Amino acid sequence: MKIRQSLLYGALAVAVAVPSYVTGAGDDGDVKVAPTGAYACRQDVAAPDPDVPKVHAAAITQAPQGDLLTVYYGGTSEGAANQALYLSRLEAGKKTWSKPEVVFDEAGKADGNPVLWSDGKRVYLFFVTIEGHGWEQASIRLITSDDGGRTWGDPSVIREEWGWMTGTNPIRMSNGEVLLPIYDESNSSSGFYVFSQDMSTWKAYPEDTGAWIRTPKGSIQPTVAEVEPGRLVAYLRTGDGAIYRSESTDFARTWSTPAAEPIGNPNSRVAAQQLANGKLVLAYNPWVEHRSPMRLSLSPDKGRTWENTVDVEAQSGPQFTYPVLTQSSDGFIHMVYSYNRNNIRHVVFNEEFLRNAVGLLSNWPEHTITEFKNDVRRNVVRQCSYTPVK
Repeated sequence: MKIRQSLLYGALAVAVAVPSYVTGAGDDGDVKVAPTGAYACRQDVAAPDPDVPKVHAAAITQAPQGDLLTVYYGGTSEGAANQALYLSRLEAGKKTWSKPEVVFDEAGKADGNPVLWSDGKRVYLFFVTIEGHGWEQASIRLITSDDGGRTWGDPSVIREEWGWMTGTNPIRMSNGEVLLPIYDESNSSSGFYVFSQDMSTWKAYPEDTGAWIRTPKGSIQPTVAEVEPGRLVAYLRTGDGAIYRSESTDFARTWSTPAAEPIGNPNSRVAAQQLANGKLVLAYNPWVEHRSPMRLSLSPDKGRTWENTVDVEAQSGPQFTYPVLTQSSDGFIHMVYSYNRNNIRHVVFNEEFLRNAVGLLSNWPEHTITEFKNDVRRNVVRQCSYTPVK
């Protein structure tokens, strides 16, 4: 795989003239459904809460009604007994996220690593609950909602035995089955649950856990795209100093020996998203030593090359970690991630932003909103122009 960066952090950028794409002439115009110019906006999901000082590992999906939902875990510290799952929503027609509310809390136990997914009718929230003394002693659970995340059913157990974890997005494969990436916390290896089309049954693959994906120093939190029918690519967080890639040609039943990509990895989660046009977006920390900056890259050819690269947190030092991506029905791409583990951030952008725009400067330790539109980056704006479409 080759990386061809069109815009490097710190390099001189040339503005590209594109048509306007906002309704009205003012800066407060709403973004149209099909923009023709580069757009991005970065904002906090919520301000830091002194009562919930540590938050991490957000998930995101679009609910059937059009709202964007994010769920993350928060508590006094990672793994604390008061650690719960919090939900915030960006309602269709709104520009700011709602105040986070507890969506699930097992009394006296830490809940974490949420994963959101919607089949267009129901919203699924997978997560783990620590039953013992750490992540390696956690069970996998599931709650569902049929009203866009307003109310949730009782938890069901996906795996009662301890040790396996969730953390990255499911996908529906072309054969109708749903793939949920999982990993073994103790063995640092990665596998996959394959669910039936109606989500009523599931089975882990590869069937032999000894054949799960593992790099020399361990690989976890696989993020997956189906680039051709039955052909999957998984990108993995590793302890080997690089992102690794593995492939399956049989709907996740077996996987190739993982190979290193020419992209650094500081043992931190990465995120891949296949767009509606087939292109791939990858979110990651590019350096081996630091979990910063937060970088996005675009591939037009199923991950063989990455032609466009933009930093949406262009600063070293603070941790910008655990990205997750989704594409909403209006074509925009969304990422949520941990902002130094004291709050969760959301970036909305389009493909044109990756191809034509400069990055977004970090504002650590501030919590202002930054927006790029009409070829201008505004480091402080009152609110994002973007709003989800119903």
